[in-house]
Amino acid sequence: MPDDAALGLMHAFSRLFHGYELADRLGVQRSWWQGLLPVFADANRYQRQLERADPAVRRRKVETTLAIFDKQIAGLEGETTYERNLSGYSFASFPRADGCEPVAAC
Repeated sequence: MPDDAALGLMHAFSRLFHGYELADRLGVQRSWWQGLLPVFADANRYQRQLERADPAVRRRKVETTLAIFDKQIAGLEGETTYERNLSGYSFASFPRADGCEPVAAC
């Protein structure tokens, strides 16, 4: 999806989820994409009806989604930003929820 389309949809959904008054105060842009939200809702509602009516349809959709995720995950290489950032911390100084101090003694 092109960046401008993704941004327009994000703004439209943000305005819907948070309400127009708050969205205006937050500076969320108005977008012509807002006019398409009822179409997306109807399409989503129709798909859910199909899935509820036929468990095989739901199973196929879940399997397809999982296969897509597996393919994307297989393409990932190296550590994540979270892992890289976390490696710079010493956990010995972190507080413990169980009250045990220090960490090495638990």
